Amino acid sequence: MRPSWDDPSLPEYWSTAYQANATGWDLGGETPVFRALHERGEMPLASSGRTHVLVPGCGFGHDVLGWAVRGAVVTGVDIAPEPLLVLQRRAQEQGLPVTTVQADILEFLPAHPEAFDLVLEYNFYCAIPPSNRDAYMRGIRDTLSPGGFLVGLFFPTGRRHRGGPPFAVDPAAVISQAEGLGLRLVRRHQPAESHPYRAGVEELLIFQRGRTA
Repeated sequence: MRPSWDDPSLPEYWSTAYQANATGWDLGGETPVFRALHERGEMPLASSGRTHVLVPGCGFGHDVLGWAVRGAVVTGVDIAPEPLLVLQRRAQEQGLPVTTVQADILEFLPAHPEAFDLVLEYNFYCAIPPSNRDAYMRGIRDTLSPGGFLVGLFFPTGRRHRGGPPFAVDPAAVISQAEGLGLRLVRRHQPAESHPYRAGVEELLIFQRGRTA
């Protein structure tokens, strides 16, 4: 049996990384592609009222804070406690109301049906064991309100990537998986605003849940 700190489905794996400051996935700020969508007015929002946003595997919560600054109701979920403590402190310092939850996202999603207008996916789909991806996407579908959106920046793409996490992602397989669950693809492109280290190996996919269950 592998030790728990070698199993990315368990909190000890990620806590060990945070405690060792081995957080190479963290960009140090809001995801450039998402920020560009906001600035161009292309980020899908709730049709009325404030947008309720879920950020799975939020880490230090740069995107959580970015959405909160723009007036959204934001929930950040992470399996490790360490980054959430940092996020809570930063939110308090900025006077931003955010909700943080330490939980396994595969358990959190089924417990919150139709609770969010938008799920923001980045660096989580690639972090979990690929065998958990179907359950994750099904949970996203179920936690979205009718008409809600999954905005995902899927990384790393390409056949050259081996091992993980991050585990390689095939955008075409993601589309097939999502559409099989009733999520309609509304946008697909390789963004020009990617972080230099990820340029060319990530793809933006936006899906919408139907308005009828």
